[in-house]
Amino acid sequence: MSNRWFTVLALAPLWGIGEILIWNGMAALGLGMKSPVVSAWGILILALARGILPRPGSSSLMALVAASYKLFAGVTFPCAFAAVMAVGIFFDTEKRPGWIRTPIAALSVYPSFLAFALIAAYGLRLGFWAEGGLPNILRYVLVNGSWAALFSLGTAALGFFLSRLVKKADIPFWVPVGLCGAGWLLAIFL
Repeated sequence: MSNRWFTVLALAPLWGIGEILIWNGMAALGLGMKSPVVSAWGILILALARGILPRPGSSSLMALVAASYKLFAGVTFPCAFAAVMAVGIFFDTEKRPGWIRTPIAALSVYPSFLAFALIAAYGLRLGFWAEGGLPNILRYVLVNGSWAALFSLGTAALGFFLSRLVKKADIPFWVPVGLCGAGWLLAIFL
């Protein structure tokens, strides 16, 4: 396995832990609109990883690892898991080299928001979502999803820029492996 694969696998825990910390931090401060900020964080990490290793399947694998951190943190809603997976799968749908650029990466939040809302409303029949039905789903996807896409324009550009720097750096094998292990240990203590 190449250093690039290990680097990408080290970024997956960073995505998952970052989502947990950002969500909890914003909730503790009483801030709303947490989903767009958390999504922008995920796009930053995915763009960074995709720039380092533009291989089909790598983004879905990262999403699976990141989503598993939510399970470790006690977020057991399938809709949250599906939202993370939807972004990773979207990143993997196009196989042409260089397809992911900032605007397309930013648009990948919409399938994520839609997956979350549909599962919450029709799969789990959660109060707010089930009672509001399609109007709530559309409002969530179009309003929160659009804020997430807007934030993600910046984070995707930053992620792709950072990926060029990482690819130029000569990172020893043990650095990403150690970061990946540290991420799993940190998840245990969250």
